[in-house]
Amino acid sequence: MFDAVSAGVPASQALDFLRENAILAKAGVTELKFAVDGVTSVLNAFHIQVKDTNKVTAAFFTAQKYGKTTVEELTKKIGSSAPTARAAGLSFQELLATYAELTKQGIDTAESTTAIKATIKALIKPAEGAAEVFSDLNIQVGLRAVREQGLFNVIHKIN
Repeated sequence: MFDAVSAGVPASQALDFLRENAILAKAGVTELKFAVDGVTSVLNAFHIQVKDTNKVTAAFFTAQKYGKTTVEELTKKIGSSAPTARAAGLSFQELLATYAELTKQGIDTAESTTAIKATIKALIKPAEGAAEVFSDLNIQVGLRAVREQGLFNVIHKIN
């Protein structure tokens, strides 16, 4: 409870918040502390209200279900990619879906985090010469491209 309240969950909503996270922890075969850490990171990065916690916990479980990752791995890593994804205009659902797709293809969760952050940054503001390569490959760059095409689709094109 202390971790949840410290991360911005109002004390009046902390028990309901913990109940949702306990369900995620049990379903995801992890500890409550990891669920709380990852979910609060997403709530804060994407400015999601605590009353919508169940949408976030469902997205974590779905990413585990369809990817080759675990709730624990996701909750430990998402805090470092969520602010970048939010700044690019991605939803938390798309971010978690991208984790699922990348891990399903054999890229572990930690490497997926690095790939996600690097790809978003490279697309938003490509390094000198990279813009030409993207253009040669017919890959649009910029925030609009990521928003319109979806992060995983852009990563797939680059790959």
